[in-house]
Amino acid sequence: MYADVKETLDSTPPSQLLEESVKNEQAFLTYSIISTLLTAMLLCIIVYLRKRVRWVVKLFREVGGALRAMPCLLLHPFCTYLILVCFFSIWLLVILCLATAGRNFFQTYFGITNWVESWMHSSPR
Repeated sequence: MYADVKETLDSTPPSQLLEESVKNEQAFLTYSIISTLLTAMLLCIIVYLRKRVRWVVKLFREVGGALRAMPCLLLHPFCTYLILVCFFSIWLLVILCLATAGRNFFQTYFGITNWVESWMHSSPR
């Protein structure tokens, strides 16, 4: 992919080259090198840990057997999720009630300060 970008820039006349295109090419080269190094490191880690990968495969097979024997184990996370949804729904309802409750404030007319509730504030007395 970098070769395509480089070839396109090399075939472009210098008078039509943008400085931003050259910067983009350099950034693309940098990201390509970084991703290649990360891929090589990941491949080395996978090769080094292949015995552990076999162990994990055996572990997943054992878990599969346990779930076949006790399928209700899968319901527990859903029950927890349902309880959390109910809990957060109740809190959302509380927040909405507090947000729509209105505000009480002081209002001054002719030098006299009165405590006014928001539902009474529709028109001054």
